[in-house]
Order: sequence, then structure tokens, then C-alpha cells
Amino acid sequence: MIKRTIISKLKEGRIMYGFYLCNFKNIKYSKNEKIFLDITLSDHSGVINAKLWENVNLFSKRFNAGDFVAVKGKPLTYYNKIYINIFSIKRAEKHIFSDYGFQSFIKNNDHKKIL
Repeated sequence: MIKRTIISKLKEGRIMYGFYLCNFKNIKYSKNEKIFLDITLSDHSGVINAKLWENVNLFSKRFNAGDFVAVKGKPLTYYNKIYINIFSIKRAEKHIFSDYGFQSFIKNNDHKKIL
């Protein structure tokens, strides 16, 4: 089974996988006019900003703010603040992710516990 990482245990530079609540999602443009997704994720341990730079149009259709999402990425630091550089993100659906611990994530992260 793939080890999932909660927000408070993220380590810079290590590839990570996890389930999170997507609190916010917005398409933005960098100073160089490159499109990206600006995302805020949370779980019972914290809140973190995330960015997706590649295949924005594809991935932006796979989830909405308010969805539980499955994420693969790498935590990086920018101006002394950790964020997740997302490689892949999609809505976490029970029938797809039940073998990866999604049910226990839901139990531990009911809406009352999520920040």
C-alpha cells in the first residue's frame, strides 16, 4: 500500500501521496503568463497551498473546490514557506481509492475535524 502523508508531516523534496480536502481552486497566470492552478488543501493536521503547473486544463476538470482529492506531488519551499508542487490531482472517489486507505481518511477527516 502507498504511504499517505498528512500535511503536518510533509518533508521538502520528498515525493508524497495523500488525500485532502480541496478548500480553494483558482486558475492564475504567472509573471511570464504561464497558466497554473492555485489550490488550498487541508486535512485534520493542517492547511497548505499547492500549485499545479503542467496540464492545467486537463487536471482542472478532474475536481472542484469542496471535493476530497487524491494528490501526488513534491513539497518545495518558496520564500521560506512550504507548498506542494502537484504532479497529479483528481477527485477521490470511494470505489477507486478504497484499497489505498480513502475510507480511513474519511473517518479521520470528517468535516468537523478539517481545518
